Amino acid sequence: LIDRETFLVASPRGDDLVALENVNSSDFPPRRFRIGEELPSERRGRWLEFIGEVSLPPGDWANYVKAGVLRMQDIFANEELRGFEAVVCGDVPIGSGMSSSSTIVVASALATLRANGLEMPPGELSEACGEGEWLVGTRGGYGDHAAMLLSERGTILHARFLPFGWERIPFPSDCRVLVVNTGVKARKTAGAKSTFNERVATYRIAFHLLRRLFPEIRQKVEHLRDVNPENLGVEPADIYRMVKALPERMSRAEVLEALRGDEEAVRDLEFYFPQHREPEGGYRVRGVLMFGIA
Repeated sequence: LIDRETFLVASPRGDDLVALENVNSSDFPPRRFRIGEELPSERRGRWLEFIGEVSLPPGDWANYVKAGVLRMQDIFANEELRGFEAVVCGDVPIGSGMSSSSTIVVASALATLRANGLEMPPGELSEACGEGEWLVGTRGGYGDHAAMLLSERGTILHARFLPFGWERIPFPSDCRVLVVNTGVKARKTAGAKSTFNERVATYRIAFHLLRRLFPEIRQKVEHLRDVNPENLGVEPADIYRMVKALPERMSRAEVLEALRGDEEAVRDLEFYFPQHREPEGGYRVRGVLMFGIA
């Protein structure tokens, strides 16, 4: 058990205003926003399009509250959601890789649901919170959010996505988890955010290139996790040969040229490319692919 928590104490309002206070007001000043102004009714139901167009003040802690609240409004598009007044506090280390930002997203989504008398199954809510956090600019997954919503003391949460599934496994009594704070801050702004999103894009590049180079696996590979000996009916050595068929590095132009004619792949990458700077020396396609498969 990691004995760190984030608390969000909320009181529902009769309008769509979200009024925020933080116990640590020196670092996180008060913020206010209206749900209807941030996400008007005509823009709901098209989350990826919306987050591609919206512009948020970088580094503002309220962005993570907006991520949870606005994703709920996008999902419940036909409801005019009520806002709430909230005070936030917590002791999850900031910028330490322990997902302090995701705790704000999850807490805000839960507060929005409670304030409006709405419910979502934990699996759907996990995915919704993960997608909500994309509003801030990072393209992460849903694992942290699922852990926050579904974990129990004394167990390991085994969560799967696309489709969602989960189980709790008893934690071995003879094992301990050691969490070490390196003191290095991982601020998800500017260069750090670009690097994070670049890695996500590289996985997508490798996935599409692999299916292009080996069309015989296309029907069996919907996600990178599907590239394994059992699913493909091949030996591990064959997987290595497939990986080695990809270049070590590729520029963005080289990637698009290699995928010319595959409109689905190009559209997918055009979603990811604007969210990061092209890496100097090219995308590390082969190494990232190997790590992902492993």
